[in-house]
Amino acid sequence: MSVPIWPASLPQRMDREPFQRQLASGRRLSRSDAGPPGSRLRYSQAARPISGGFLMTSAQLTRFWRFWDDEIGQGALPFWLPNQLVDGLPLITPGGTVLLTPAGAPILTRAWWLVLFDEQAPRESVPGGSLRRLDVSLLEMP
Repeated sequence: MSVPIWPASLPQRMDREPFQRQLASGRRLSRSDAGPPGSRLRYSQAARPISGGFLMTSAQLTRFWRFWDDEIGQGALPFWLPNQLVDGLPLITPGGTVLLTPAGAPILTRAWWLVLFDEQAPRESVPGGSLRRLDVSLLEMP
């Protein structure tokens, strides 16, 4: 079975605000009666929480719900999402030169995150106008 890919017909980048990505934490804290809490590593690898939103047309939102229901089993299956931090940026040499194709266009990176929807299902809202907003909570898998 292959891992589904975020549909190309949907926005590929989350809005800058309120995009957030936390560091993974595999720690376990234990409280004590006095003094600072104790800490130890509980997991060697942990998922990174990601939250953000996409602005979509009604047609794109319909496509998303089909992806949600049919392709990732109502959010139960992992999928590939373009890396929101580096995907689509030009490749640059250590010296700062942008790498170009033979035609003179910049070579763009392709990077992916393997993600899974968090416990909370996506939330749809209408911020105004003809666009819809889809807020998501994801976990980037290690």
